Order: sequence, then structure tokens, then C-alpha cells
Amino acid sequence: MLLPGLYQELIAASLVTAQLASPASGSVFINTAIKQANRPFLVMNLVSAPPAGSTLDGISALIEGEIQFDSYADTPQAARALSQAVKSFLMGSFLGGTLPDGSTIQFVDVTMDHDEAYEQGGVAYLYRCLLRLKAFYSESGGFYPTGGGSVIRYNLTPAPDGTTVVFTAAALPAAISASSIVVRNGEILTPNVDYTYAADLVTFAVAPGSGDNLAIFQ
Repeated sequence: MLLPGLYQELIAASLVTAQLASPASGSVFINTAIKQANRPFLVMNLVSAPPAGSTLDGISALIEGEIQFDSYADTPQAARALSQAVKSFLMGSFLGGTLPDGSTIQFVDVTMDHDEAYEQGGVAYLYRCLLRLKAFYSESGGFYPTGGGSVIRYNLTPAPDGTTVVFTAAALPAAISASSIVVRNGEILTPNVDYTYAADLVTFAVAPGSGDNLAIFQ
């Protein structure tokens, strides 16, 4: 499942573990932290997980979800450092791929990133930073069996320039179909409205702007 896979990925990332209390394996939690956990520590929650789309042959195996990462520490600076380390790792050096549990994930956007009000602890204050990341993923042993297997991201080329409307999805294992999902800047597009497709080509109704992030999942 997704969160156990992310747990394993995070406790092996030196960028993140450098900001956690030691040992890192005891400072990352799923859903809730233990009482009096050593600080700084991290809590992960899945806050939304609908299927990314559906077609006449069933619900997509791809899930469009948001994952929340709450970083806790004794100082606001330490909480912020941990939160930024998580963001830098997941949105930068990792970005996407197969997790140790077999789930596949692609992070696409930061939807929330801010400091929360401090909380009163037993003997001191506890500071928290909240980070939410949007991702497309398919879980190992997931809930949406139609289509099955891993869902993989493929990039579209050439780079958007504000005028080009036809793009190629390189290295696709099969032709683009109604069950494929095309994404621009983290938003799922509607086939035959926002774009049309044939073989490995995607033709947009409106040319994507320079710097737009384009991808197809299948």
C-alpha cells in the first residue's frame, strides 16, 4: 500500500533523515504519532484518494490523491527544515517511480505548504509545518482492479512553446486509448474536448504554454 511504501522511501533518504530524530525509522509515522515521540518527527496521512478517471470499461487503476506531511519539532525552524527536506526530496530528487512495496507514484504539485500555530506540549511548545502534495499513483494491492498493474508516467515531446499543438508520447507500451490519462500542470484533461489522440500522438485544442508540464499516464 502507498503510505508504507512512502515510509520506506523516506527513511532511506539522507536528505530527510538528516532532519529527523534518530533513528529515522522511529521518527516517521503513518496517520498518528506515538506519545512523546522523539522530535523532530513526521506524520503522513492520505487526505484524498479518488480514481483519476473512468471509462465505459471501468474505473481507472490510477488514483489522483493528496498526501499530507506534518513535520513536528521543538522550534519553528526545525519543523520548517524537515518539511522543506520532505518537499525537496519528493518533488525533486525522487519525484516519481516505484516504491519499495511495489506501488508506483508521480508527484505533480504542492497544494499546501505553511506553518501551523504552535501546540502546547507537556513541558514546552510543539511546532508544526503542514505540507500537502498532489500525486498520481497506483497501489500495490490497490482498490481499483480494472486495468490492473502499475500505472506509469510518460512525458510528451517536444517541450511546449505556446504554439505547438501536436506532441508525441515516447516509449509507450501501447497506443493511447480512452483509458489513458493526459495531464497538464497537474490537471486531468478531457479527451475529445481538451485534446484528441491517435497512436502515440496527442493533439491539444489549445497550444500548451511555454513551461507547462505535460504527461500521459497508462
